[in-house]
Amino acid sequence: MFNRITRGNAVVGGLTVTSSLKQLRTVTNIADGASMVHTTAGILGGITTATLTTARSITTPTAAAIIAELGSVVGTSVKFSYINLAAFVATLLGGTGVTIVGLATTAATAGQASRWQVVVTAPTTVSIYRIA
Repeated sequence: MFNRITRGNAVVGGLTVTSSLKQLRTVTNIADGASMVHTTAGILGGITTATLTTARSITTPTAAAIIAELGSVVGTSVKFSYINLAAFVATLLGGTGVTIVGLATTAATAGQASRWQVVVTAPTTVSIYRIA
């Protein structure tokens, strides 16, 4: 059986969802400081912002924390955006078991955004790909 979505009804393998499909999004602001940590809830929410006062690094949650929320099925993924609200460089660093793939910095321009895809690559590892 092929996966299909028809008029708000989704059939995926043996799972059937009947209703309007909605993607819930929240905006998470990471407080500026010497030790900035992104949360799993922030990643799952879809949009993260920060108003930096100098160039900063933002560390992702560990792979274990991300997998605890997403599940350990290889290929499971979620996308999120980071928006720089001040004119300082933000660099995304991987927590334990997380690999950052692609340009890890978001430019030092207020309003500059970067788009990321988090992918479970093994039962205990995650890669976060810069996609825009």
